[in-house]
Amino acid sequence: METANFPLMSTVIISFNQAGYLEEAIRSVLLQEYPRLEIFVIDGGSNDGSIEIIRAYEPWLTGWVSECDSGQSEAINKGLARCTGTIVNWLCSDDILQPGALHRVGRYFLEHPETDVLSGAAVYMHENQPDLNYIKRCSVDDLDVLPALNNLVQPSCYFRRSLLQGETPVRVDLHYTMDWELWCQFLERKAKWSFTNEVLSAYRVTGANKAFVGGRKILKEMFGIYRRYCGELVPLTFWFRWLFIPLNKRANVANRTTSSRIFGRLALVLLRILNRLYSPSRLRGLETAFQWYDH
Repeated sequence: METANFPLMSTVIISFNQAGYLEEAIRSVLLQEYPRLEIFVIDGGSNDGSIEIIRAYEPWLTGWVSECDSGQSEAINKGLARCTGTIVNWLCSDDILQPGALHRVGRYFLEHPETDVLSGAAVYMHENQPDLNYIKRCSVDDLDVLPALNNLVQPSCYFRRSLLQGETPVRVDLHYTMDWELWCQFLERKAKWSFTNEVLSAYRVTGANKAFVGGRKILKEMFGIYRRYCGELVPLTFWFRWLFIPLNKRANVANRTTSSRIFGRLALVLLRILNRLYSPSRLRGLETAFQWYDH
């Protein structure tokens, strides 16, 4: 296939004081040797040597900036505003693209012009425990649990720039769930999603990732996203937050065995009722979200 026909692709690399990872992220994009590529590095004003790394690669970058910002979401918006490519994505500097990823993405969009978003697989790369590494694959079922849970791996999601709306397509008031909310935007606008089992990126698990340390801050942002997109008269999160979670906690900490069983049974009865009244997929998603982040 003639690669000159591949769509122009834009990759935004966002970073702040990540000199230990930044060069590998930049090289993972450059070494793709994709024929039509823009690369923007948006740095939040690092003082750890990141600027020297960026300048070393400046000849191969489309553009870069290093200045203070309000956080990751603002940095993403700065980068996306500079993009002119048909297909775009952003890459956090502690993540990397897998060899050949952009060719696979470009070929897919060329062969499937109806596709608006392509979601691929990713390696979850445990920095200090490589034996824990695994491949996360996504499917259309992961769309069903939104907005209750985000199972999609952001660095492996590529989308048409035409889907972005306004000067701040990524909400700057969200510090943990900005991609979560963006996928909900796309769904609301009836974007056509496609999925591939091709491994497109490596998500580095360092122990300091926002998704692993955000805890209840993530749940708080999710509550707002859920209310915005769920379309339910009484959001499912209401019952979870004020009934199921308290019951479940009482079941786990009750001093007496009888009390523990009573609260546990009440929690199960509530789940059965909610399963009849609400989407079972969202219910399962909320259960998982609370298991992950309620700490």
